[in-house]
Amino acid sequence: MKCAKNLVVIYQLLMFFCSVVVRFFANCTALRFANKKC
Repeated sequence: MKCAKNLVVIYQLLMFFCSVVVRFFANCTALRFANKKC
């Protein structure tokens, strides 16, 4: 059960990391459109 709990924590961290990366690339794309460089 402890191993499964650790997997859930790792999964949640991965989801958080992915959301941060997606947000970063979205901002990067917006900046690129705004001033043609990123």
